[in-house]
Amino acid sequence: MITPLKHRILVQLDKPPAETVGGLYIPDSAQKKQSVGVVLAVGPEADEVLQVGQKVAFGQHDGFDVSAEYCDGAERCVMLADTHVRY
Repeated sequence: MITPLKHRILVQLDKPPAETVGGLYIPDSAQKKQSVGVVLAVGPEADEVLQVGQKVAFGQHDGFDVSAEYCDGAERCVMLADTHVRY
């Protein structure tokens, strides 16, 4: 797994829902990028409140995608600055 530097954190994105509450199927092309996830790793200078396993929210355009091979088996991960996270 990749280790974040300075004030960065690695977040595993939650899977988007495959269907609506009413039972309608949502195709992959219509799904929005998730902006909620679980912290996988925390950099040494990140905010002390952030901990591994904590659920966080962030902006849709914050951070950058990380390849699955660096995410310890997670499908989708994002590297974020700790200032962009709401917990």
